[in-house]
Amino acid sequence: MNQQNKPKFHFGEIKSYKFKKRFGFITYKNGKKQEDIFFHISNLLDEKIYVENLLTKKVKFLKKKVKKGDEAYNIEVIEKLNIPNDTLKLLDSNLLKEIEINKFNFNLKLNKFAIYNNDLTKFVFDKNIEKFDFSNYKEISDNYRDKLKELYPNLKTFKLKTSYRLLIGSEESIYETSIRLHHIYGIPYIPASAIKGIVRSYIISEKFGNKEEDALKDDEFVKVFGSQESEGKVTFFDAFPTSKPTIKVDIMNPHYGDYYSDKKNKVAPTDTMKLNPINFLTVENTTFEFFIASRDDIDKQCISLFEKALKNHGIGGKTAVGYGYFD
Repeated sequence: MNQQNKPKFHFGEIKSYKFKKRFGFITYKNGKKQEDIFFHISNLLDEKIYVENLLTKKVKFLKKKVKKGDEAYNIEVIEKLNIPNDTLKLLDSNLLKEIEINKFNFNLKLNKFAIYNNDLTKFVFDKNIEKFDFSNYKEISDNYRDKLKELYPNLKTFKLKTSYRLLIGSEESIYETSIRLHHIYGIPYIPASAIKGIVRSYIISEKFGNKEEDALKDDEFVKVFGSQESEGKVTFFDAFPTSKPTIKVDIMNPHYGDYYSDKKNKVAPTDTMKLNPINFLTVENTTFEFFIASRDDIDKQCISLFEKALKNHGIGGKTAVGYGYFD
């Protein structure tokens, strides 16, 4: 087939779909105009893929003239949301729109309504992921604070705002990278274990010259953090956002991947090697509220060291390049 007669593929996204009638519309760019084109489910190259993943995102297709106008055919799914078929049967087009305008739990949207890209053979972030509206963050944070105050009368709190971006990862993710989200509420938060660890590390560094054995001989240090023999008297809690969280997609671009993965030491690092950009999610421009409680009164020096650790030492990943610090 010569180049002139070669069929032209168009690229677009599923805009809507009528489950009972088995047809819908694809929105795509036709020249400079954004247009919608009709399609029937029988025009998908693999109908089974679409039936099991009705929340398809990106597609490529050919266009043909029919009596009522243009129609898409030879439709190939590029990106789709992977959702169980039983769940899909409960959904209608109105609910699909609700999902798109970000009214669901962010954790569910990110990990359960995940988009798989066939060409890249991996899960990718939704292009609107940064626009997620954490409309219930205040109710969650206020309720959390109130419950802690009921349980711990001598609870001490303070608030700090991220100075740049915050990267707190989790243990498991379907993506190449992860972000720490509350397993119930779906909001970004900082786990108590990470907070305690960074404050402890900061004090060992600043007061004991990075010598943990000297710190464990200090009564005040052991009183706060505990040791193998005794339990610490200060309790650290998860930090929740008190301003609407802002999600930002960031990128790292590993160089010389073939060189580093070469176990036989036969590949040299050169500028001709293909880059491997990896997107990851961060939180920025967000204020978090931190909490500590103790069986004894907490002195001001302890709280001051807590704040200094977060401001000067940072928390989470990539602190060496400015992430994880607070003002």
